[in-house]
Amino acid sequence: MGRGAKRTDQPQSRAPRVKNTRRATTRLELPSWFYRVRRLRWETSFLDAKDPRDFDEDLSELEEQSQQERDVEHLEKGVKECQCDGDDSECHLGYYNLRKEREQRKREKLQERKKKEELLEFEKSKEDEVRAAYKRLRKAEKKHNTTPLKPLLYQQFDLFCCDHVNYLYDSDYFTPRYVQFWKPDEPDYDVDGPDVKKLKHAHKPGFVSGCVRLDKRVLDFFGPFRPRTQASWKPVKVKSLDRRYQLSFQFISNNYLRLRVPRKMVFDESRGAPPTTAPAFFDFAGIWLDPAKERAELERAEREKSLTEKEAAPGCVPQ
Repeated sequence: MGRGAKRTDQPQSRAPRVKNTRRATTRLELPSWFYRVRRLRWETSFLDAKDPRDFDEDLSELEEQSQQERDVEHLEKGVKECQCDGDDSECHLGYYNLRKEREQRKREKLQERKKKEELLEFEKSKEDEVRAAYKRLRKAEKKHNTTPLKPLLYQQFDLFCCDHVNYLYDSDYFTPRYVQFWKPDEPDYDVDGPDVKKLKHAHKPGFVSGCVRLDKRVLDFFGPFRPRTQASWKPVKVKSLDRRYQLSFQFISNNYLRLRVPRKMVFDESRGAPPTTAPAFFDFAGIWLDPAKERAELERAEREKSLTEKEAAPGCVPQ
């Protein structure tokens, strides 16, 4: 009887210890990002809001599959239903819900990286195109050959820059970058200093003004100034309309130009201080927007779209 009583009591005393150990082990093995995101949403009172950026702090786009598997391996073999007391955000269900969000965010980041790499490759090809034109200009100048430039009035050049993509890429909102030239307005006599004289003569033939669009936040006006009549590598320096920035143009040919702008102009005040790793100046490659060529490309794109829609449409069923 005595031995039997000991055998009966022993399993009863072990059961709660095994259960508590299992629960404690499960909680300790939950990854650190789970607690960080849960705490972030709790502190910001956005428990019901799902902001994908909550996971970006410790989400590595280059995380290996083996690391991901170790991250949740123990839970894949564990229970699938909540067996915890109290707040279910501390149990498996809370973890699984956040993990689904995290994996979705990881897929989005990978897609963003792919799009950014494709855009960088495209931007580099345009920079190379303008660089080749610049080399041709330098060779022509050594032979004392000059290229006359057409009037800049009402012309547009699309701008390309790998540095700008690297630092300010926005997958949600991409704005084409460009510089436009137009006829200056009447003189602005509110400007003080030596620029007053220039502005008084801005209405004369040959002077142009313009604007630079770098993204959805940056749109700066500049001029007026008198552009070159011959292609040259020598820069033409132009003040922004608010006199805060100096832009530098190189008019390589009728189809190509270079534009250099200061870092402070690229990173407007709404973005805060620019990164210390950003270059002091951003160099943009400009390619003339040919209206006739643009119309032809739009028409070709419309034809291809129409053809694709016809091929995708179901065929007619004979009666």
